[in-house]
Amino acid sequence: MKTLKGLDQKPVLIDDVTDEKVLETIPTFRKMLKIVAGNSQPKAGTDEAIDLFQIGLKLKSDGDVALEDAEFRLLHNKCKDNPANFTSHILGQILLMLKEAEKESEKK
Repeated sequence: MKTLKGLDQKPVLIDDVTDEKVLETIPTFRKMLKIVAGNSQPKAGTDEAIDLFQIGLKLKSDGDVALEDAEFRLLHNKCKDNPANFTSHILGQILLMLKEAEKESEKK
């Protein structure tokens, strides 16, 4: 199992933004991962669509989210494919979050 933590945080921005209206429009990591799970193209002839839907349902819950290893790998691979076309600054932070979850699970 791998646990995703800090999902309700927002990514660090390159520019210092102080306008609250702008800050409100920036999605949390949870929202971005739900976008990845929902917008990814599943491989034909597989159950990836079901697996991605189930990952999306898990991401709907509050707090940290524990994923089975296979679910985690699928989400990680889909993030690397970047179906939402996140910029490198945002995608890099998502991938670092996933790497941190891998490190934490190896410690256990």
